[in-house]
Amino acid sequence: MAQKFLSKKIIIPAIIFFGGLFIAAGVLFLPSILDIAPMAAGQIPQWTQQTGAGLSAPACASMASPPVTTTCNGGIAEATISWIDYYEHDEGVNLDVCKGSWCPLIVYTPAGMYNGSGWDTFSLPAAGSVTLTPLESNTTYLYALRSINTETGVVTVAAAYPDFTTPNCAPPPPGDFNLSLGGGLACNSVPLSWTTSSNADGYRILKGAARVDITPYNPYTALNFTDTSAVQNTDYKYQIEAYNESGDERSNTLNITTPYCPPSLNFSGDPTTIYEGQSSTLTWSSTYTTSCVASGAWSGSKSLNDSQVVIPLPPPSVTYTLTCTGLGGSTGPQSVIINVTPLGLPNWKEIIPR
Repeated sequence: MAQKFLSKKIIIPAIIFFGGLFIAAGVLFLPSILDIAPMAAGQIPQWTQQTGAGLSAPACASMASPPVTTTCNGGIAEATISWIDYYEHDEGVNLDVCKGSWCPLIVYTPAGMYNGSGWDTFSLPAAGSVTLTPLESNTTYLYALRSINTETGVVTVAAAYPDFTTPNCAPPPPGDFNLSLGGGLACNSVPLSWTTSSNADGYRILKGAARVDITPYNPYTALNFTDTSAVQNTDYKYQIEAYNESGDERSNTLNITTPYCPPSLNFSGDPTTIYEGQSSTLTWSSTYTTSCVASGAWSGSKSLNDSQVVIPLPPPSVTYTLTCTGLGGSTGPQSVIINVTPLGLPNWKEIIPR
């Protein structure tokens, strides 16, 4: 027996018009909703799907079994919706996919876009499937399949909204791992090294009791790092945090104390070859020192960084020595030798520089 459903006039209290849709008491109607061709009674079980309005309507595009398969692909949730036109009516299929209790709020489109303002639909062949990706893990979605006349665009069936739930595609949280010194500890740098944390997407390098993040860039995937902001004789705490979308895991805490830096000294003279009676300039600079002492042709305490003019005597050479010390040890002694060429006659003194 032929069936005919018309929507010339439907009166239901509290009808709301939204984006070309009529919604009343949670029921969804489409304008000119159903225009269905006659069919045999035996076809109805295969062609019928319960509609959102509580009606039974024959569908030329009937979904295959199972209509939806879900899977994880590289940590991304996907769903494939399939359907078959059993009687080859060759009508198009319109598919809406959404999540939430009210479908127009969020809708999935083939480009992977979500639209929160209304319906986004797309048309597909009368028999086939579509894979929706990316979807959110462990999330329930609703969907609707509609047969569409490809010539007139008239919707001939409005399916109900069965749902499917995507699997949890998130990886396990990062695994345990261990932090240690990655080499010799210096007074102004701390080398760190750690073992691999399984499932980690990256690592954060945390410093101090406040666990300040000093990671140079993200994601940081190397298994070593050298902190060059350290200073001598200072206590530091370090911890590494492995992370991925499922959570994070911290390593053991590494407590270290930097040593004092060894002192350094640079000592020179200019010129180092002169005639008797001429002068030379001694220059020195030191780091991580607390005192410097002269010996040899000069004596006494000296500044940590300075210069001094000397007149070396007697020929043929004069040696100036300097030793500096600091909390990290001592450096030197370092010596500067000034070669002195004597004048031509004994007891003569040059009064006009050459």
